[in-house]
Amino acid sequence: MAALRARLSSDDPGRARLGLIHRDFCADNFVIDPAGALRVIDNELFGVDPIGFDLGRTFHLWPMDDDAWSAFRRGYQSAAIPPSDDNDYWRVVATLVGGRVFLTRSRERLDDTVRLLRRFVDGDFALPSP
Repeated sequence: MAALRARLSSDDPGRARLGLIHRDFCADNFVIDPAGALRVIDNELFGVDPIGFDLGRTFHLWPMDDDAWSAFRRGYQSAAIPPSDDNDYWRVVATLVGGRVFLTRSRERLDDTVRLLRRFVDGDFALPSP
């Protein structure tokens, strides 16, 4: 925890671009309706918050390879304000928030989250394996 706290302190951007974010933007919450249109569900967490947090949550919840992540970011940026370059900070913040949720809801996902946080402590912010 001390290492994560130090990383958050040193990487804190101090300011962030805000936008309307989903806060749970991952494949589990995308569906195709009968007409073939993409719909995003589970919208009760919508709010105006840092865009980087939304992408940090996606990083934490939805493992993708580099090509898929690049395509996802292009799509995201085509419909939203481009995020700033403080990705590592928001990945840590969003993963810590997810860990708090998984502490009571999913032991298996909590274990994966702790492993990801340990990678962050080591400075490894690469995409996790899908």
